[in-house]
Amino acid sequence: LRSLEAVPSRSHPAVGEALTAALADEADVHSLLLSAIEALAAGKLARKSGQAAASCRMLLDCLARLSAPPAPALHARAAALAVAQPRLFRKLCAAFARWASVDGGAFAGPAGLGQSDALAATQSLIASGEEAEAALLVVRFDLEALVDADALVDSLASSSSGLGAALSLAAPSPRLQLRLVEVLSAQGDPRLAARYVARFRLTRSAPQPLLAAIALGLHRARLGWLVREGLADQLDSFFARAAEAIEAGGGGGGAAAAVGGGGVSATVELIDANHCPGAVLLLFRLSDGRAVLHTGDFRYEPRIGAEVLSALGGRRLDLLYLDNTYCDPRHVFPPQAAVLEAVQRECRLLLESRR
Repeated sequence: LRSLEAVPSRSHPAVGEALTAALADEADVHSLLLSAIEALAAGKLARKSGQAAASCRMLLDCLARLSAPPAPALHARAAALAVAQPRLFRKLCAAFARWASVDGGAFAGPAGLGQSDALAATQSLIASGEEAEAALLVVRFDLEALVDADALVDSLASSSSGLGAALSLAAPSPRLQLRLVEVLSAQGDPRLAARYVARFRLTRSAPQPLLAAIALGLHRARLGWLVREGLADQLDSFFARAAEAIEAGGGGGGAAAAVGGGGVSATVELIDANHCPGAVLLLFRLSDGRAVLHTGDFRYEPRIGAEVLSALGGRRLDLLYLDNTYCDPRHVFPPQAAVLEAVQRECRLLLESRR
């Protein structure tokens, strides 16, 4: 585990699979893995907190892959660890879900834990500022009615890093879907708000003033672009289209369209690919019930996965066309945020050197 500090976190899934296979025949493999997780959580193995968290996640995934059930005594250890370490609560429950279910099947996890424990872990995470993990606990253990879910959506939607968790939290709840759109609109992000109006199919249920506000925001941005580019000949047609869209309460920039042919029709939804400007993933919902995703070039981050799952609404993909140019362990790139920070740093140094 100490040697993992030199291994990129992207390689941890492969390391975890190899470790699971190597330990599969050990008689006390569950106890061994749980002991290592307890030591990591207590700060006794990894020198860096980020490395300890990554190693914990990897070992918890190893636990979940094991086919043999753990000894009954380990349930109590796992339950105690989940209560003591709220950030591990969800993963520990997932690892033990196959072997224990209490409260009449309503709660799956180490024996002795229940929804009240999940609620306590969620509240602890919120208090420590870990809203993203708290949101996943709310969804996993159906806690929306027991926490201030609106405040959680507000906090998560205020940062790009929390948007994926906000989507996961809002997806199962029509009320929170509307809340998320309202927050995005209030923050001055009409494009994102319009995208989720289409994603959640809120064009008929959302208040007309909200839809009109989103439309105005979109048209304000487009009008600004026309003026900056000096495209005076397009202004009249712009105002005509904008007035029609606002009167209809629409955003004028819908993210879905219907196509058909050959006896099969489909709805196509565009999902931001986090690539060059305008790049999108294409999600097709066919009239025969199938769902097909075509990625094209894209840069994956958890937000994109959350958006795809949200768009599917609980259904599974029937076909995936995946751009796999760099889908190989040899290609390990730094996170986008780190690259941007490095470019900014180099630009500052260059500017300072010319003064």
